[in-house]
Amino acid sequence: MKKIFTSVLFLTFAAASVMAQENLLKNPTFNDGWNDKYDCPNNWSCYDGTFSVVEGTSADSYALQIVGDSKDGANVMQYVNGLSEGMVFTLSYDYKVTNAAKEDAYRHWFRWQRYVSSEDKNWVNPLDEDLLKMQDNGSWMENVSDWKHVSITVTAPATTTTLCYEFRVYGASTVQIANPMMVEGSGSGLSDAQAEKTGIYSANGNVYVLSNGVGMVEVYNLLGQLVRTEQVVDGCNELSGLNAGQVYVVRYGDKAQKVVL
Repeated sequence: MKKIFTSVLFLTFAAASVMAQENLLKNPTFNDGWNDKYDCPNNWSCYDGTFSVVEGTSADSYALQIVGDSKDGANVMQYVNGLSEGMVFTLSYDYKVTNAAKEDAYRHWFRWQRYVSSEDKNWVNPLDEDLLKMQDNGSWMENVSDWKHVSITVTAPATTTTLCYEFRVYGASTVQIANPMMVEGSGSGLSDAQAEKTGIYSANGNVYVLSNGVGMVEVYNLLGQLVRTEQVVDGCNELSGLNAGQVYVVRYGDKAQKVVL
C-alpha cells in the first residue's frame, strides 16, 4: 500500500509540473477535429496545398502531412497571442521531408507581430540572432527523410503581442510535421535558479543531473510510466538517448523536475 501511495503522489506532482509548462499551441496533435473553412485541423490555418493527419513519430502519435501545390506550395500557421516584451519561449517540432520537389523544399517561418486591430498591423523585426532571421528569410531546413527535431529559444522584442508559428512547403514537396510546441522558458523551461535548486535540467537534447554522490535517477513519461533508470556518480551526469520532442519527469532522490527535450 505504501508503494502505491508514493506512486500516486509522484504522478500528481508530475501532472502539476507539466501543467506549469503548458504548450501554448492549440491542437498540437492535429487530431482534434477539422476546420472546414481552412481545410485544416482545428485551430490551424492552412493555405494552398492539401493537408491530412497521418501517423507521427510513434504509432500512438499524429503528424500533419502537407503536400504543396506545384505552383504555390503550401503553408500552415497558428497565432499565439497575449505576449509581451522580454518573454522567453522555446519553439520546437519534428519534421521529415517525404518528397522534395525542390532543393529548398521546406522551412519554418516564425514571426513576431504587434496586433492592434484587423485594420492596424505592425510586423516587428526580430532583434535576436537566435531567431535565425526568422521573419523575412526564415530558416531553410535539410531535406531529411527520417524524423528530425528542431528547437530554438527566442525572446520577444519590444511592442510584441503575437507570434506567428508557421511552416512553409515549396513546390509540390511533401513534408510531415509532428509535436509542435511553444512553452515559456528556455530549454527545459527551468530558470537558472530552478536548475541550481533541483540539479536537473535539459540542454542540446540530453538530460543533465547534478549529483553530490552515487544514486539512481528515474525517468517517467507523461503517463507516469517508468521508461528509464540510471545510476549517477558525483558531479554532472548526462542522460542521452531519450526521444527528442518529448516531455519527461526526472526524479532523483527527493527531487523531481519536468524537462522538455
